[in-house]
Amino acid sequence: MRFIWFALLTSVLLYVYVGETLPGFKWLNFQNAGKIFVILAVLNLISFFSFRKRRYRAALALAKEQPESIHAVKGWMNYWIILLCIAESEAVFGVCFRMGNKTLQQTLPFYAVGFLLILSLWPRRPWSTK
Repeated sequence: MRFIWFALLTSVLLYVYVGETLPGFKWLNFQNAGKIFVILAVLNLISFFSFRKRRYRAALALAKEQPESIHAVKGWMNYWIILLCIAESEAVFGVCFRMGNKTLQQTLPFYAVGFLLILSLWPRRPWSTK
């Protein structure tokens, strides 16, 4: 799990590199592109916190109650991976924003939010060993 977490964390840094080195796409540079990407990023952020509150916490509580149950632990891990993917897509919005010929200062919040969301999902065991 830590390998997956670390790979997704470093991919955000690679997104910054790719956004800075590759030329932008003309089809991402339409009139309302900036507004659309911001709206999608905000909706993605809302879905992250909603999913974390409703699904992930319930799966974590179940995994803490039944640490011997493989289904409970697998469910918790699956929800953790889904949350990582949602957090990763926040950084992908930054790449899309940058490919639409925006500046680094305009795309940096997308990268930072994605990076911080992934950091907040540090892999832990759902139960404590005694």
